[in-house]
Amino acid sequence: MARQSIDCRQLLQLHSQLITTGLHHHRCSTLFSLLQLYLSKTSTFPHATTLFHQIQEPKNCSLKWNHMIRHTSNTNPLKALSLFQEMLLTRAKNSNEKSHLQFHNNPFIYASLIKACNNAQAFVEGKSIHCYVVKLGMDCNVNILNSLVSFYMGSVNLMNYADVLFDKRYLGMFKRRDLDVGLTLFIKMLRASFGLNVVPNYVSYVILISGCVDFGDLSIGNALYCCCCKIGLDLNVEICNVLIDLYAKLGCIYDALRVFRDMPQKDLISWNTMISMYANNGDCMEALALLKKMRNKNMEADRVSFSICIND
Repeated sequence: MARQSIDCRQLLQLHSQLITTGLHHHRCSTLFSLLQLYLSKTSTFPHATTLFHQIQEPKNCSLKWNHMIRHTSNTNPLKALSLFQEMLLTRAKNSNEKSHLQFHNNPFIYASLIKACNNAQAFVEGKSIHCYVVKLGMDCNVNILNSLVSFYMGSVNLMNYADVLFDKRYLGMFKRRDLDVGLTLFIKMLRASFGLNVVPNYVSYVILISGCVDFGDLSIGNALYCCCCKIGLDLNVEICNVLIDLYAKLGCIYDALRVFRDMPQKDLISWNTMISMYANNGDCMEALALLKKMRNKNMEADRVSFSICIND
């Protein structure tokens, strides 16, 4: 029987059969499925609540809490927050400290709770849950980070938190060497999936192009450079520096030189990256000439500048 065709009466009959046969004491997986069916209908939510309290889960299992909190985060966000408090009290009484922490190590519960805070505009509670997540060491989880960004976007006074989390989200992608996921998030920002106020800034491009350097992906790097040109970020010092690094490491010397020459302002990193490029390609004379030109431009060389020329 398809789930869509089951009505309230049929669900109650199914539940009655489980009780009659005694399976409700031994088949947790069946009860979880029944709980999901109850939750799928507004009219059977009271029955879901009753079944929820009857299910006896194994220690450190959070499945029934996960079902209830994820559902109520959309339909009744304040109920979701109340369930969370009940969950904390229940497990604190019945679990030792170690199993207590293991039980709470479920990112989907916290992503749903943050979503509930967003729906209820409960900013104090949301920040409290954020702190709890940090305490558990789960603040880099993808689902939790996405929920936190949406939550902080809900308040003008908390927009700066959203910016910080976006940068952290990107950095987390590349720590896991997952460029494709980072680009997917970037495209969602371009499409205003997170709201019109959330758009890529120069930091976004720097992190993405840095990822292209790590992966040696010239085509995506060029595409990102084109995006920078369209929105007027092509002369940004940080973006130019990472582009020079990309082209230099992938052997595109003329492209690196073009970006370098077009920069209205160059910093020490710009010069050192170019000097390093020539030195790594065996052109020591050009590297020394660039070092001399750099000093003529009143740009003080540092230890790195000289070590590049000496070592190569």
